Amino acid sequence: MKAISYSLFGYERERHKDCFDFNSYLRGLHICIRFNRILFPNWVNVLNIDHATYNSPYKKIFDWHVDKGWLRLSFQDSGTPLCKAMLWRLKTVFDYDHPDWRYTHVICRDLDSIATYREAQMVQQWVDEDKAIHCITDSISHTIPMMGGMVGFRPGYINDLLQLNINPEAAWEKLLSFAPDIDYIRKGSDQDFLNRVVHPKCAHHATEHFILGMRHDVIEENGRHYSLDTSIKPEGVSDEMKALLEEKKLAGHVGAAGFYETPTMYFLNRHDPYRDEYKELEEMQEFDKIFYWRTREDLR
Repeated sequence: MKAISYSLFGYERERHKDCFDFNSYLRGLHICIRFNRILFPNWVNVLNIDHATYNSPYKKIFDWHVDKGWLRLSFQDSGTPLCKAMLWRLKTVFDYDHPDWRYTHVICRDLDSIATYREAQMVQQWVDEDKAIHCITDSISHTIPMMGGMVGFRPGYINDLLQLNINPEAAWEKLLSFAPDIDYIRKGSDQDFLNRVVHPKCAHHATEHFILGMRHDVIEENGRHYSLDTSIKPEGVSDEMKALLEEKKLAGHVGAAGFYETPTMYFLNRHDPYRDEYKELEEMQEFDKIFYWRTREDLR
């Protein structure tokens, strides 16, 4: 089983100046699930969520997705510092069901970023190459190898490389102990952790799609790619869907915050093969500010 891991936390907490409002991330969860069912049909969505956020007035939204079988919840402690809560996505890598890790592959993603066909191709290449980690940089602003919402992990390999497999139940706490001085209140410190602790020990066993941002100063071999092999076919995605997604540019790049509203909503309303399955939730009047496109004629 493969997992796409997210974090959502801090309902009614003060918003960080560099973050969107809570409703944006909650809306993003629903939109991400919709795109993932199309582009990653054989993966499960895992949401790491604190108890205060789960028990908010939006509890019905979380439970609705869980009841449909499209989402799993993993509960974490409320009041966790900003970037440590963002690192909760990494906790999914260490989910353990004796005698093995729960998931064969885990990718960590942001709730404000929709999946794209190019991203699915990159992930498929990582799966095929069977590497411990996956790193994507797809914008000139991506100047570090491991971006918090654009990374992937093979739990078995990671635990061996980081020597965490002596006691699987304690793997998460042992991993955090490798960098006890990091201040998780500071925005970006989750990425500091990944690039200081994880990447140096796993870079030799990585699929790296350094398309933009990272310097192309090392020979392109052994999993390092400076361009995308466009012939790659993501598992479970039809040629018809590929054509639709490539025709309509919905986001700026892999991992881009936000999406192009008009073409994205047009795609979801006209071409999402599962669109009718979401009407029950999206038409609930108490959530009209979350699923605002239902009342916007220009987006239908």
